[in-house]
Amino acid sequence: MIAFIFSRLIGHTFLSIFVAVIFGSIIGLVVGAIRRRIQDTIYVSIVGSFLGSILVCIIPPITTPGSLEGWGVGSGLGSIVVLFTFFFIALGGIVGSFITTTFAFGWFLKLKTKWFLWIVGGLYMMMLISLIYNHLMYCSSSISSSFCYTK
Repeated sequence: MIAFIFSRLIGHTFLSIFVAVIFGSIIGLVVGAIRRRIQDTIYVSIVGSFLGSILVCIIPPITTPGSLEGWGVGSGLGSIVVLFTFFFIALGGIVGSFITTTFAFGWFLKLKTKWFLWIVGGLYMMMLISLIYNHLMYCSSSISSSFCYTK
């Protein structure tokens, strides 16, 4: 159980950072050019994209054991779930970036590091609770699946 939780926490973090840097930079550059504050807008856009993609990583279809392990298993349809997962994480990053650059730009510039760490810590606690709950629901002792890490 611990291996599943930590692997998902680390995997979702790296995936969210990757999405945030790619989409946050692009959206921040475009909106920053319109605002004529490129550096501030890119910073706010990357932070918003990271928070949006981490927030999507909390939902149960993504934290369910076996949802990301289905890549290439069975027929070609086993990869559709993984592709939709990546699509929704990227969509969460794009929406988070747009929301922070348009509606919460000034608030994010004034946001102190202490409050940002509380927000991120709260998101990680919710993800931890979701991962534990889904692992306990789908990986009982009667189900022996390779993706449950119950060895």
